[in-house]
Amino acid sequence: MDKIIEAGERIARARSKEEQLLEIKDKWSDRLWRLESGQFYKIKDKNGNVVPYIPNENQKGLHRKQWYRNIIVKARQLGFSTDIEIQGLDYCLFNSNVTV
Repeated sequence: MDKIIEAGERIARARSKEEQLLEIKDKWSDRLWRLESGQFYKIKDKNGNVVPYIPNENQKGLHRKQWYRNIIVKARQLGFSTDIEIQGLDYCLFNSNVTV
């Protein structure tokens, strides 16, 4: 009986691993999740600490309204340089045979 219970527990763990892998696959295939979740990319803040990259509202707006030709006027201190670099990295990581 114990062996049957152990086998059932192994199957339950295997299913949960499969479900976890499917969840990861779903999340990783979602560009906005990768850019905005704070779980995928890390940056150094102004103090040199490594922190999760969590975009501000201006950056999120760019993610949602982005076109192939954007003009960002006077974007100093809004974090657009960092955001665009992360978008370029993301594009290269998740698309084959591309350069940024």
